[in-house]
Order: sequence, then structure tokens, then C-alpha cells
Amino acid sequence: LSESLSQYAALMVVEKKYGEEKIRKFLTFELDSYLRGRANEYLEEMPMLRAENQQYIHYRKGSVVMMALRERIGEQNMNRALRELITKYRFSDSIQPTTLDLVAALKSVASTKDLPFIDDQFKQISIYDLKIIDTEIIRQTPNEYSLTLTVSARQFEADGKGKETEQPFDEFVDIMLFSEDPNDFSSQNKILYRKKHHLISGENSITINTKSPSFYVGIDPFVRFIDRDSGDNIRKL
Repeated sequence: LSESLSQYAALMVVEKKYGEEKIRKFLTFELDSYLRGRANEYLEEMPMLRAENQQYIHYRKGSVVMMALRERIGEQNMNRALRELITKYRFSDSIQPTTLDLVAALKSVASTKDLPFIDDQFKQISIYDLKIIDTEIIRQTPNEYSLTLTVSARQFEADGKGKETEQPFDEFVDIMLFSEDPNDFSSQNKILYRKKHHLISGENSITINTKSPSFYVGIDPFVRFIDRDSGDNIRKL
């Protein structure tokens, strides 16, 4: 409650000041730090609902999860949920909020379709594997091109020791085209295309029309999922 929410507040300040394109730098850092932390865990990784004294969870994973939830339920709904949680417990000397109360507050403002995602982030250890498998670009007219993108999507539930069990993946995921390398945080990048595409477990084929044959394509570039390897989410064309 104290650390994940303060991380979220800090990231929102950064995004308001520098823009969404720059927040990717911080979220990829948080994601990579979380993955390193869980790889070095010597006891047992806990789900976010039960994490205690595990900084790679409540700092690093917490940042990614809270920003992902903000994007799903909307900033106004997120603010309303947190405001109501604070109001309820602000002057309490006896009853203190727990992560159960945070989850209940988030669910109270979320749509029914987003409730399973909230549970996946808090009640289990969810790991995703999103990657670009293949790309093909075909010139249709002198100024129009067709990109066929093949992406793979998988979801896993891990236990505290890291053993994974695959689960069905059924989500809408951001697919974007960038004018410059999104990993080059000093560039003046422009988003040429942005749309959420429905992906399910296994390989998915997506067709995008574009006016330029040269760009970078990214799947989930703003880190809405705990992806085990974000390095295979971006490809230059």
C-alpha cells in the first residue's frame, strides 16, 4: 500500500511532465528490475496481494501493475478508487487498510471485463511472453504499404519457486509504429500508428496499412504486461 502507491504517484508526475513516450524508459527499467529480483529470490516469491519486505515486488512490479491498471480502468476511475480508500481510513486509529481493501477499491470502479486482469496481477504471479515472430511489408501503391505482423502471445502462472503453468491468453494489446527507435530515449519519436489488437494464445496475424516503409513496430511498448523478455517486442523495418 505504501510503496506501490507512492511509485504510482511518482510515475504519474513524470508522465505529466515529460509525456507518455518518456515513461517507457522508467517502466522498462522497473520491469527488468522485477525480473532480476525474482530470479535472485532465495525464499519464495509472493503475489502482490501478500508481498512483504520484497522490494522487487512492491516497488518494481508495483509500478508496472499500477500503471497498467490506470490505463485499463482510466485515470479518473483510478483517482476515485484511491480517493475513496484514503477517505475511508484516513482518521482510523483501529482499523487499517490491507491490500484486500485496495483490490476491492479498484474492482469497484472497473468494468466486469477487467476484473480477471486485476485478480491475475494481485492474487497470482502472472508472467507473459509477447513477442514479434515475423514481419512482411508489401508496397500497395507509391505511398501506401501493407505490414503483416505475426506475434506470439502466452500467459503463465508461476508458483513461489518459479514453476510455471500456462494459462489461456485473451487480451487486447497495444500495437504501435514509431518513427524512431523507442529504445532511444533521446530521439524525438513520433507514434505513427496505435491500436489495441485482440490477441489469443499462440500465433496471431495482424495487418496494418501505413504510408511509410521505414519505421519501428512494437507490441506492448508501454509495458502493460509483465513480459519475461521485452527485448523481442520491438523490431525495425
